[in-house]
Amino acid sequence: AHWAKRAYTHHHQVKLQVCGLAIYVDSGVRKFRMEHLIAGATAGVVGTVLGFPLDTLKTRLQSQKLTQLGALSMAVKMLREEGLFKGFYRGIGAPLVSLTILNTMSFASYSYFKTLLGVTEVGPVRKADGSTCFVFEPKVVLAGVAGGPVGSLVSTPFELVKTQLQVDNVSTKRYTSSLHAARTIARECGPRALYLGHGVNTTREVLFLGAYFGMYEHSKAFFVQSFPASIAVPVAGGMSGAIAWLASFPLDVVKAQVQSQRLDGLPKSKEKMVTWGSSMRQIYNYRGIPGFYTGVMPSITRAFMVSGSRFSAYEFALWAVRKLRTDEGGRGGREVEG
Repeated sequence: AHWAKRAYTHHHQVKLQVCGLAIYVDSGVRKFRMEHLIAGATAGVVGTVLGFPLDTLKTRLQSQKLTQLGALSMAVKMLREEGLFKGFYRGIGAPLVSLTILNTMSFASYSYFKTLLGVTEVGPVRKADGSTCFVFEPKVVLAGVAGGPVGSLVSTPFELVKTQLQVDNVSTKRYTSSLHAARTIARECGPRALYLGHGVNTTREVLFLGAYFGMYEHSKAFFVQSFPASIAVPVAGGMSGAIAWLASFPLDVVKAQVQSQRLDGLPKSKEKMVTWGSSMRQIYNYRGIPGFYTGVMPSITRAFMVSGSRFSAYEFALWAVRKLRTDEGGRGGREVEG
């Protein structure tokens, strides 16, 4: 006999019999997760392609040691010496894969935890006297925070490879591609080196995602009262990205310092490694508090543009998948469960 059997009830539930124990699961769960996975992946691709040049510029600004160029001067220098693709899109392979996976996970996990916490819609609340007011909903922030630790398991190695490639043009060119960089780092320094900066990156992800989704839900609820969704969604998305980046930016600067250090010969010189603590001390000693916001303007600009397009792509893909499913159901077709 099989250890697990599946049957369908007339209440649109799936009955799973596992070792004799009957478990009832809503048959809409699979569809719910799949539509958010598709929408999240779409958001990841669109956001990465649009925002990567400014992300490269941000990393170059953050990894400067002594010479301090401004954003415009650095951009002109990169364009003149390296060209558009090699200068601004070098290393896009790793983040294109990682951010697609990460956005898929982030949006799907956020939707899952939001449902788990019982959040339906964030919006104005009508008071007894008939007026309305907006109430802060902490559960949407918590739902975003919950995806941070898992997401960092994916983002840390990809962020390391991306950062190493972005600064590789500054010194001796050691890597030919994202895959070559990952293999070289793992071979020379051990597989654990791919998780260099994991602690600071996890903290950054938790802070970022909490602010990201929390700000989006509340600002979208506010803007849809006065504007159509075609305006409310990108504006709310842009604001959420800008605020989330501003909140987590000091940790991003520290992460960039840790992950941009030269890794060749790392096992032999661990006492000289740049750590989370040593990076914070170095930044503060050389530049003071403003040092933790090096490159903040291109990052905020990028965040507004990318997050606006990312949430627009997400909401559009979600609408398209739901409409397609509704149209198929209206034609009398039936879905086949595996």
